[in-house]
Amino acid sequence: MHIFISFSLQSTSMNRFELVEKLRELDNPVYSTKMLGLIAGTNSPYVLASRLCSSGVLCRIKNGLYALAGESAEAVATAIIRPSYISFLSALILHGAGTQIPVQVQVAAAASARAVKFANYEITFHRTPARAFGGFHPAKAGSKKYFVAGREKAIADCIARPDLAGDEETESAAA
Repeated sequence: MHIFISFSLQSTSMNRFELVEKLRELDNPVYSTKMLGLIAGTNSPYVLASRLCSSGVLCRIKNGLYALAGESAEAVATAIIRPSYISFLSALILHGAGTQIPVQVQVAAAASARAVKFANYEITFHRTPARAFGGFHPAKAGSKKYFVAGREKAIADCIARPDLAGDEETESAAA
C-alpha cells in the first residue's frame, strides 16, 4: 500500500527537499510525470518536472520519464523496460572482465526500445527472445536494485550477438 503525501512546491524550498526525500525512499529509480504529480499533490506535473529538471534535481530520460540526478545508470537502465537486465559487454565490465571505461549500458529486454541518454551514458535496449531470457541476478547501486547477467550468461549473450561484444573483452572474460 502506497501512501502519498500532498504538498505544494510553490511556497518553500523545504518542500522540494521533502519531495526529493520521498522519491529516494521509493524502490523505483524512474518516475513518470503522472507519478511526480501524485506524490507532490500538484495539478500541473509537467510544470513541476520542468522546474525540477531546470534546477538540476531531476534528469529527463525521455518524454514523460525522469530520474533523480546522480542516480545509477544501471538502475535506471533496467527500470525503463521490464523485464530487462544488463548484459553483453556492459555486464562483463561490471563483473570486472573488461578493460574499457563504459560509455554505454547494454540492456537485454523482452521488448525493443530506442536508445536513451542518461548521466553521460547511452542506454541501448536489445530485444532478447523469451527462450534466452534468464541467467541474471539482482544487484544494488546505492539503495536501488537492478538486474545484471551472470558472467557466463553475459558471455553466452555476447556469443549470440557478437555485434554487441568487444572483441578483446570477450576473449579475456572467456579465459
